[in-house]
Amino acid sequence: MRCPNCKQGELKYAQLEENLPCQTCTNCGGHWLLLVDYLSWQSANRSKKLEAPSIIINESEDTTKALICPVSGKLMTKYRISSKTDHKVDLSSSVNAIWLDKEEWNLLKQEGLTLQLNHIFTEPYQKNIREELASKSFERVYQQQFGEESYSKIKAFKEWLDTQDKRAEILAYLIADNPYDRVR
Repeated sequence: MRCPNCKQGELKYAQLEENLPCQTCTNCGGHWLLLVDYLSWQSANRSKKLEAPSIIINESEDTTKALICPVSGKLMTKYRISSKTDHKVDLSSSVNAIWLDKEEWNLLKQEGLTLQLNHIFTEPYQKNIREELASKSFERVYQQQFGEESYSKIKAFKEWLDTQDKRAEILAYLIADNPYDRVR
């Protein structure tokens, strides 16, 4: 079977971990992993913690182009791994198989996701990532708008304000041009 990524290499039998069979590209080193094999391995290894690799994964190693499933010929869907990285794993839902670029398994280990790989493909997981990214984006906007020191003080004040029983009255006081004027 030809590699869905580089289209140069052949997919040959290998193992990502002990008792986790996959097919690895002879050219680019990516991995074709059947979900049934992964779920069987996951079930047998639930109580184990896999050691994270000592290398740092380079963001440039991720495939950004759309991949075509080497079995079905259909487009595979990309799923973001986490909000901390731009890496995405590719899922062929027609044959229930995953494409992992070279070193993405090690990235999953770094992120502590090797035993949760199947959760990555769920809508709640992807929604959570989108919400985290939106939150980080707003954080950057506010830091630029107010400056880091002022923004830090504003956040601390908001945390305090959110605990107050008279929150609405405090906000009205702050918004008023002259809170001591009887006519509003």
